[in-house]
Amino acid sequence: MGTLKRGLSLALTAPLLTMGLLAGHSLGYRWAVADPHARAHLLQESGHSYFDYVPLVLAIGLTLIAAALVSRGRAAALGDPESASPPWLFGLLAPIAFLVQELLERLIHAGQVHPSTLMEPAVLIGLALQLPLALIALLLASLLAQAADVVGETLADGSQPCLTQPSLPVLRASDVLAAQRVSTRGWSERGPPFDSF
Repeated sequence: MGTLKRGLSLALTAPLLTMGLLAGHSLGYRWAVADPHARAHLLQESGHSYFDYVPLVLAIGLTLIAAALVSRGRAAALGDPESASPPWLFGLLAPIAFLVQELLERLIHAGQVHPSTLMEPAVLIGLALQLPLALIALLLASLLAQAADVVGETLADGSQPCLTQPSLPVLRASDVLAAQRVSTRGWSERGPPFDSF
């Protein structure tokens, strides 16, 4: 169960860190190269054509976050709260992941990596943004996790029957017979007794 809880915690945090990584990439190139045409050419030349798929990555990430929050809220409502989000040191992986990603992009696209790659303005700006964006992502993950816990605990306190099997009204045979008498005779059960006719 602990492994599952850690997996759900990562399902909340990892997409936010990935979004921060992509945002740092995008902002680095946007701030380093103001001209959109030159920026598009630079992105193409440096192996960043996968940016066209960022909306799909964001949609998958938001779906994972929503699923993790629902699962966390449900666990809190059932009195089995999940573990906390990954430690803050997890955010230190973002700058390392950014550098590895930049080097792999160049290696896959051009077949080689020049040491000057790490000194390009877009790379330096993107690298400088990684740590702040990672800390924001971790803070947001922690706040969302706490909110899901509060919602789950509130549901458990105020509407516990909603979490169990719903109770259905019991239909008695006398109710069915009374309804049948009304429909066949044309008057209600409150009329004169049947033996008076």
